[in-house]
Amino acid sequence: MDIYQCAEQYWVAQLADQCKREIQDCIQRPFNYIEVFGYSKLIQLEYVYNTTLSIIATEFETVVKDKNFMLLTAEELTHFLHKADSILIDELTLFKTLEKWASRQCKLKYKSTSGEDKRQELGQLLFQVRIPLIPLQTFSDEIVGTGILTNHEQLTLFKYYSGVEKSTTSVCGFCLKPRREKVETDNGNKKRSYIANW
Repeated sequence: MDIYQCAEQYWVAQLADQCKREIQDCIQRPFNYIEVFGYSKLIQLEYVYNTTLSIIATEFETVVKDKNFMLLTAEELTHFLHKADSILIDELTLFKTLEKWASRQCKLKYKSTSGEDKRQELGQLLFQVRIPLIPLQTFSDEIVGTGILTNHEQLTLFKYYSGVEKSTTSVCGFCLKPRREKVETDNGNKKRSYIANW
């Protein structure tokens, strides 16, 4: 990236073009897709930007384990999560990842890592997690104690789980629609490797 910036600064067009080709080649092999995404955005390589965005959506569960994931800005995270239906990840894993990301944001801003402060950092990102799809026991054990959800949201979700609160689209803004399935082939036979959180 430094070489590209120097090439641009000193008008060395051939070198700048070579740098762009190298970045494009990165999407053909295993690589740090978050880093490639950032570079493609910076130097406006639309094809690479869109391709890495699609790869990140389908490999999201692997991508969130990358050390660079926690360095993403809220805007960049929003870009990834905007493809909500294509993201292949367990809802609890997504919640825990966003909670960890919010904790890091709080620390960077010298704020406490209370549930309320993490919620403030998450903002609308939290609604990308389809919390009603998480089983009740897991919701009670893993999510309620974080303090990220408001008391009203917790109560409404408990009512939904118990059948008192009926809805077909969302509960407190949390979507009820399961994400798409990831289907892998095994010697020509399709096998299911992921179904929402069930």
